[in-house]
Amino acid sequence: MAAITSATTAPPILHFGLNDTDLKIDSILHIVVNDVPVRYILRGVIYSGGNHFTCRVLTENGNIWYHDGIETGKDLIDEGDLHSKPAKFLNTCIRNDYCRLGVGAIYAIVE
Repeated sequence: MAAITSATTAPPILHFGLNDTDLKIDSILHIVVNDVPVRYILRGVIYSGGNHFTCRVLTENGNIWYHDGIETGKDLIDEGDLHSKPAKFLNTCIRNDYCRLGVGAIYAIVE
């Protein structure tokens, strides 16, 4: 594993490790590569807790889908629209009275 601090081309996906639940996970990320602005959109958040990982998948139009292989099997649960949620909704994932913390955010480049 390596941390990239500079790039000559924009990578198609970016992953950021999260270690602070007070951070707001932005749905859009802008970076500059070789003086060219590049736009990324949030596509997923990974959660950990209770020796188990779960995730939320975000669609291009802002729909949020929850997935937990143990709880939902191969299915995803519709959690509504990102724009209707509080600012820190994505920081934690509370299901069945259990809270998992966000540990990773995945962004994909917008062409």
